[in-house]
Amino acid sequence: MLEEGNTYAVMLYTWRSCSRAIPQVKCNEQANRSEIYEKTVEVLEPEVQKLMDFMHFQVFCMVINSLAFARIQRFSLKNPAVFSCLTNALAPPSIALGSCSTAQTDRPV
Repeated sequence: MLEEGNTYAVMLYTWRSCSRAIPQVKCNEQANRSEIYEKTVEVLEPEVQKLMDFMHFQVFCMVINSLAFARIQRFSLKNPAVFSCLTNALAPPSIALGSCSTAQTDRPV
């Protein structure tokens, strides 16, 4: 899952400069504007599919995160200190709460 996420991160980073390479229609009266639009769609279709795949991957990751968090909550009913440490380990650094020395020192900044 991490490798796939890294692949999508690289893809999104390189996408930023692609828009500059696409020919732009100068005005609505331009004779070949529909040809430009058609070719643009033709060329970008595989890349748009990659973005759709990324969207599905993102939803998949959110579901996995929710399931994992629900399991942690059920487990933590028996041991609240474990819940605090595990939720801090899974939470983004900006919202990590509580104190657990392992979770805080292992987290990259």
